[in-house]
Amino acid sequence: MYLAYILYLDGLKKAEQAPLMEKLAAIPAFQFTKKGLEKLSKEDLPKVKKLAEKTQQGFQEMIDLLDPKRYPRASSYIENLSHGVATFFSWWLEEKRWIPLNTNAIENVFSRIKNRIWSVGKRWSEKGLLNYLHVTMNKILLPEMWRKLWAQYMSLNPEFQLTNIQVNWRWC
Repeated sequence: MYLAYILYLDGLKKAEQAPLMEKLAAIPAFQFTKKGLEKLSKEDLPKVKKLAEKTQQGFQEMIDLLDPKRYPRASSYIENLSHGVATFFSWWLEEKRWIPLNTNAIENVFSRIKNRIWSVGKRWSEKGLLNYLHVTMNKILLPEMWRKLWAQYMSLNPEFQLTNIQVNWRWC
């Protein structure tokens, strides 16, 4: 889990992390599975309210244990996580339906950017990586601007040509 890494960055070794990891695992929200969430209905409202309250109590206990001066990363992480989980529950309590658990379009885009940077940019300088990130963000998030930019570059140098090369494999 990501918390173990953050605790390590805050100076806690694995043995010292165990009680905190157990406390986190005991929070009711982490007992749910996608299948279990999908089976909940409006009749389960009282049960979900109790679980939401116990979840908030569990997070509050963890926040109280993690002194922000001593464990700045971990306390911030747990606090942010608690807000996300609280939003998840409050949405269901208000709307009577769960936020979809599948990956959304924005997460998909950022995942692609992260993967490109990881595979290509890890050997680059910081300036080169920032330039690559800028180009990638524009290409993925602003495709219309990207087309205009390419049209602009093509008109500046008419000798510049892009050739589309395709390689196909066919197993016989």
